[in-house]
Amino acid sequence: MLALLASGCATSGARFYPGTPLQTNQVSVLVVRPDTGVYLAHIGDKVVVLQSLGGSLDILEVLPGEYELCIGFRSSSTYGTTSSTGCSSITLDAELGHVYYVYPEFPEHGSWKPVVADFGSDEAFSKFHPGVFSSLDSGDKIKAMVAKYFQSDRRYLFSEK
Repeated sequence: MLALLASGCATSGARFYPGTPLQTNQVSVLVVRPDTGVYLAHIGDKVVVLQSLGGSLDILEVLPGEYELCIGFRSSSTYGTTSSTGCSSITLDAELGHVYYVYPEFPEHGSWKPVVADFGSDEAFSKFHPGVFSSLDSGDKIKAMVAKYFQSDRRYLFSEK
């Protein structure tokens, strides 16, 4: 089992595959809301423990395939802090060139569930609107975050031997 403890408030990300960084249309990208964290991910033959709450790891770049993700929630405001107990597991079947946005949904008082929006085209970004959840990012903002990430030094999460 490998552990990553990242910190900081700026948008950051990591590649979960070795070698030369690939183009946007050759990978799948997972954008995680700062208040919605991926705690645990099964990536290939590795089980990765992540501390991504608080904006420390917002973008996960993976090769297409099926991933098991353990998602948690934490929100702080002037009224206090709310956080999930444990995490909710979801399976993501990541497709080539798609961007996925993980955010919390609150179906009833006192409960939440992780939701994954799938952006497989430019049109999907423009159609995504946060609705009543003004704290959610717009499709245009998500697209801009991904573009900025792909212009950065996209580090490989694990050391290469």
